[in-house]
Amino acid sequence: MAVTAWLFGLDHYARNSYHWWPIVVGTLFLLAYWGAQGLAFAGIGDRVYRVRTLMGSLVLGGVWSFVSFMFFWYMLLPIVRDGAPFRVTAIAPGSFVAPNWVWIVAFTLSGFATGACYQALRMRETTQPAAATTAQQAA
Repeated sequence: MAVTAWLFGLDHYARNSYHWWPIVVGTLFLLAYWGAQGLAFAGIGDRVYRVRTLMGSLVLGGVWSFVSFMFFWYMLLPIVRDGAPFRVTAIAPGSFVAPNWVWIVAFTLSGFATGACYQALRMRETTQPAAATTAQQAA
């Protein structure tokens, strides 16, 4: 619900109850944001830096998380109400908002998970064509 509150106003955010439509809209926006982030990460990892190892993927994931956090925290959130209700502001007092370190740790873990998933999917992609080629040569 915080995503729809950020986009459409704090009256769409209920602290003591749940509305179904802000949850669905917020979930769809977050899925689209994550999809765009994943495509951009894969493009940078594949075509720009040509990452091939797990360590390279984790380092790129760490750098990616830092850049994503900076974009999200200092460019995207301040567009509307200085980031309320995601961060402490005059509009959203700190009683229901996570401290900054929680966001930093979450973005860091997300970057490392993105790097690990990228490497796992890359390894799967490189092993499957080889198995198909071997089966065709045997026939």
